[in-house]
Amino acid sequence: MIKKIISLLCSVLLTLCLFSSCKKDENNSTADNTSENENPASMDFSFTDNDLDASYDKSSAEKIDVSETQTITKGGTYILSGKLTDKAFSVEVSKEEKVRLVLNNVSINNSTGPALLIKSAKKVFLILEDNTENTLSDGNYYSLTEDGSSVDAAVFSKEKLTINGNGKLTVKGNYKHAIVSKDDIVVASGTLDITSKGAGIIGKDSVKFAEPDIKIDAGSDAIRGDNADDATLGFVYIQNGTYDLVAKNDAIQSSSAIRISGGKINASAGSDIEYNAESEESQKGLKASGDIIIENGSIRVDSTDDSINSATSVTISGGTINLATGDDAIHADNAIKISDGTINVAKSNEGFESGEISVSGGKIDISSTDDGINITNAESSFSVSDGYIYIRAGGDGIDSNGAISMSGGVTLISGPENNGNGSFDYATKATVTGGILVALGSNGMMQNFSEAENQGAILYTFKSQQAASTPFALCDSNNKVIVSFTPEKPYSGVLVTAPEIKEKNSYKIVTGMTVKDTDANGYVHNGTGSGGTVQETIEMTSSLYGEGGMMGGSPHNGGKFDRGERPTGEIPEDMPEMSEGMPEMPEGMPEKPEGMPERPDGGNRPDFPRDGNFENFSEM
Repeated sequence: MIKKIISLLCSVLLTLCLFSSCKKDENNSTADNTSENENPASMDFSFTDNDLDASYDKSSAEKIDVSETQTITKGGTYILSGKLTDKAFSVEVSKEEKVRLVLNNVSINNSTGPALLIKSAKKVFLILEDNTENTLSDGNYYSLTEDGSSVDAAVFSKEKLTINGNGKLTVKGNYKHAIVSKDDIVVASGTLDITSKGAGIIGKDSVKFAEPDIKIDAGSDAIRGDNADDATLGFVYIQNGTYDLVAKNDAIQSSSAIRISGGKINASAGSDIEYNAESEESQKGLKASGDIIIENGSIRVDSTDDSINSATSVTISGGTINLATGDDAIHADNAIKISDGTINVAKSNEGFESGEISVSGGKIDISSTDDGINITNAESSFSVSDGYIYIRAGGDGIDSNGAISMSGGVTLISGPENNGNGSFDYATKATVTGGILVALGSNGMMQNFSEAENQGAILYTFKSQQAASTPFALCDSNNKVIVSFTPEKPYSGVLVTAPEIKEKNSYKIVTGMTVKDTDANGYVHNGTGSGGTVQETIEMTSSLYGEGGMMGGSPHNGGKFDRGERPTGEIPEDMPEMSEGMPEMPEGMPEKPEGMPERPDGGNRPDFPRDGNFENFSEM
């Protein structure tokens, strides 16, 4: 909320500057944040039959001891076993031929380069034989190129690479990365244990996982899809499987999209050091230059920077997601869309931040030191049509630099405690046509809805602050509990709306009531209770009742700033002289815009109405 007050001050000062013929740069406009990335629908998230089938014809396969033979020069199936030291095992066949390498308790440790080097083939399959343990590792330093590409991984492939089977593969990237493909990588099955100084797995065109069991401890990114030339490539897809990811930088990064359809992901990104906005290191959980799509699965992210970050949009339609972060739990430059799933944010600076956020289902629980939900686009909105949302906020509960729209669902807000913030805060308008909202927090900056249809809204300031964990209830004239909520933070104001709030009816604000059959948050809709203290009996003479703080207003103006009649008059005598070289006033410009208030005598800022709590105003 403080940011909006500062913005209002700047707007008034800018208007005063116009009187001195200051001219705004006409070329200064908001940057278009439209991404050039293609729609994920154009990306190939499928697996071939051969990707998923680890079987092979043992009778026709050629057996190789890697200590005796280190190069494959024609297509076919090869069963590798034995131990190789200080040399690489290479594949160099026609680009029309496929190669299957069956790893049968093989160990390759090359101190002078990669352990496995795939130079050319149509596609290479690494099949992990059942009940085997295989190890591939490279040296601490080497300088090698292959067709213009710097070879920098223990497993380095110029071609498409698939890993499947039911055995185990341990890969150690001692120089930089563990596994790199300059084309696609598919990990269909198997158990992989990966450590690396750089990234764990990098696929240029895509990285796709069917149902493996993967553990990665990476010095940079754990999993990365990276194609700077084609926006439809470089994506990461997880269909199923288990993933234990520890990364010094991003856990999963994509130059285009990330799609998760299932599986169990436990990711740690960054370090124990607190988030630093000035740091050039990216330490995010899921990070994509395109869309992030979560359809199902279990995801747990503990990250120094954002847990989920998209340069375009985040769409969540299912799954269980647990997030803890030093910055935003979920950030998307354009939009966040949630239709189902369970999202728990245990720790964040801001919970959700995006140009636009819509919730049409699911269960959301957010803890934030700053805003719980933040809309950054002045022309967009936060909208709720269904679902259950609980926010405990240190800053604004909901902070929209645009609008707020509620047509359904349940939204509960606990906090803030500071009068410089509000539990319900918007810049343009807030409309309600359905659903339930109970916002409890400080009363200095809380706003009412600007429009209400089908139901009413009540904004009320308590005569004294209520202690944390004091139950709140709104009851009708027959003492029936319309809605209840027990916040975790102390509160001095409430904004409540529910379908049962109607004009010409009376309602009771009650604290300390014992309410039956509530959920873990003390919430119930249409319940019964006993005891408690009636703080106020409210007569609804219109659909909106109550005045707010700084941006609050009368019961009839929907919580908007009630300025009253604006004085008229000449430009103040103490207006500064026009600076030398300043452009002339445009022809036809009035001496002063009609309705512009006079500058207070000797003052340096507008004379704002004092109908709110300004105890923190001087500290801005």
